[in-house]
Amino acid sequence: MKQITQILKELYQTPTKKEKLAQLLDVKTTKTIENNILKYNKMDETIDKEIIYDMTLRQYRFNISLPSFVPSNIIFDYMSKHINNTYIKDDFKDVLNYISEEKTDQCDIALIPTKKLSPLLQKIIQIELSLKYNMSIKMDYMGNRGDLEIKYIKPHHIYFSGYTHYIHASYHEDNITNIGEMRIFSLNGIKSLEFHNLENEILQRKVIGNAWGEFNNSIVLHISGSAAIYFRRENILNDSQFDLMSLEDDNSLIVKMHYKNENDIINLMQKWMPNITIHKHSEISDRIYQKIKENYVDLTIQRELST
Repeated sequence: MKQITQILKELYQTPTKKEKLAQLLDVKTTKTIENNILKYNKMDETIDKEIIYDMTLRQYRFNISLPSFVPSNIIFDYMSKHINNTYIKDDFKDVLNYISEEKTDQCDIALIPTKKLSPLLQKIIQIELSLKYNMSIKMDYMGNRGDLEIKYIKPHHIYFSGYTHYIHASYHEDNITNIGEMRIFSLNGIKSLEFHNLENEILQRKVIGNAWGEFNNSIVLHISGSAAIYFRRENILNDSQFDLMSLEDDNSLIVKMHYKNENDIINLMQKWMPNITIHKHSEISDRIYQKIKENYVDLTIQRELST
């Protein structure tokens, strides 16, 4: 079982040549690799050949996006990357390092049945594997209108904003419409997904954004009072959406905020009124202040109607 686990660990990272697997297992012949893969493929008889030798790549790889088993250290790594709280994330990594240093046999060879994992973690595994394998995805996706649609995409990045996970992707040529268009998909909207095609390009790339999409604009804000205290105490400035430009003598902050949609700015300013303002007057500042004013008027009208 230990040799099978070592093979799985490698294949969860990248398609791998027979010779490299033999070297990792410290065996003299690739026949040992073939026998172990044969054993693994028989562990779940409902699926035909989870691991295949890809003749195009001349490497072993998973043939399905959600293998039946995942090594414990791989699943722990995925989980640590998707913890929202930075302190708990660091604690989790420290625990993993401690376990790794202990090298207990039981932990080292543990295989977790993926069917016992949550649907969210299953989808994270599938997308991470698609990114590592440069595989496009076919998925059943339910959008905001509630219609279930088949979509073909090239995934580029998986990330979370708040408590929701997203894929930043572009539409595949087989999608027929919107080919090449960049789009954000919520993992909650994905009802099923599978490998579509091995792409002749590197799909994975770093994307910094949120539910609106990749950040492509920025604005400078002045943050004071309780908002400044909160931002510093809660390490909000460690978030990739914010860059600290200066700490003023009165302990207020000058911060650059990255955004895709102006609603991000409006929501933040409304939440902390009047402690967050736009640092310099501009056309966008006039537009945002006007929108906040309109929101306040609308709220006042709704309050009067409800009394």
